[in-house]
Amino acid sequence: QGDIYVRTWPDPSTAYVAGYYSPLLYGSAGLEASWNTELTGDSGNDPLERVINDLLNRPQQGADLRLTLDSALQRQAMNLLGGSTGSVVVMDVETGEVLVFASNPNFDPNQLFTPTTAANDAAAMYWQSLVENPSAPLVLRSNLGLFTPGSTFKTVTSAIGIELGVIEPDDVYEDNGQITIDGRMLVENNRPDETRDLWTVREAVAWSLNVVFAQIGLDIGADDFWSAGQDVGFGQQIPFDLPVAESQLASGREYLDSDNALADTAFGQGELLVTPLFMCMLTSMYVNDGEMMQPYLVDQVVDENGKVTQSTHSQVWNSPISSQAASEVEEMMIGAVNNGSVERAQINGYTVGGKTGTAETGDGSAHSWFIGFIGNEQPRYAVAVVLEGGSGGLASAVTIGRDILYGAIIAPAPSD
Repeated sequence: QGDIYVRTWPDPSTAYVAGYYSPLLYGSAGLEASWNTELTGDSGNDPLERVINDLLNRPQQGADLRLTLDSALQRQAMNLLGGSTGSVVVMDVETGEVLVFASNPNFDPNQLFTPTTAANDAAAMYWQSLVENPSAPLVLRSNLGLFTPGSTFKTVTSAIGIELGVIEPDDVYEDNGQITIDGRMLVENNRPDETRDLWTVREAVAWSLNVVFAQIGLDIGADDFWSAGQDVGFGQQIPFDLPVAESQLASGREYLDSDNALADTAFGQGELLVTPLFMCMLTSMYVNDGEMMQPYLVDQVVDENGKVTQSTHSQVWNSPISSQAASEVEEMMIGAVNNGSVERAQINGYTVGGKTGTAETGDGSAHSWFIGFIGNEQPRYAVAVVLEGGSGGLASAVTIGRDILYGAIIAPAPSD
């Protein structure tokens, strides 16, 4: 009998990112699917080596993938998530390297690999349990999960408004606790001082004032809001090592023709849907002079002899806003942490910016979001955290984001 070559995934905190490759039984997913050619040796090693292996009837030796994931940070993120359903993504804002790509619930690909007949029954039972699980552990939330962003989207509305020249951070809007738009009353619950009616855009970000952002959305207008949203990356396919669901501003341009729909979108509701990866990219853009780096997980492909055959080089994917607009949003996010509703994200001795969001869902529960960044010089890191409805509140989302940012800045470990 010939040798049996067994693929194993020793680290449970990253195994589900690697995915599985079982085309005859369960299909394939993750890096095992998108990089299978390299992993099996069909293209991962030297062409001469492949010819020699064929002549000598030796099995092809697959290549190794060196990932950008920081194993210690990835484990920390999984520990912070605990039993919550959600995702944590961390990126280096200047390079696009993905340091954390955590999703919960997830799965163990070791239980799907069946090198022997005896393992088939156990694998089949495990697969069935994954498919029938209503929490969808086979769906990697970080790149495939689509969530309403809630008030984290106010950073995008701010960036669009500033870029178009519609608003400046110190412009003043009236918010007396309510506004009526086309016969519908929108009530404001977030004013820190109910005796005040006038608020700057800067304060509206810091305290997450929906009434102010509803007015900003109307001032921008449907046409400009839609086109700017597409420019930022909504409705666009993000190039990445794994498939990424397209984030959407709305189901179509016509949705924004309703003033109420436009207002709802501007403060983060409406038909908005985003992936955690895209929210992390947007956050990175604010602190990277308006440049959105192309994210990547695979740093190098290394053949059986230790030779690097492919390397990923950082590149800009999109530059939708000016450095001035980006820096103004950055400063407003710092203000939200230092002097606003996101004080929990403060870390002594470090510059931290952030924004929270509570996103209403159709079943009455709410997703809890935190986006943020740390550092005022290289390296700088951005994070996006989402906890799905019922699995954790805003305080938990902020705590997870704060702790993982602190972990990234104090001990940037070499990539595994």
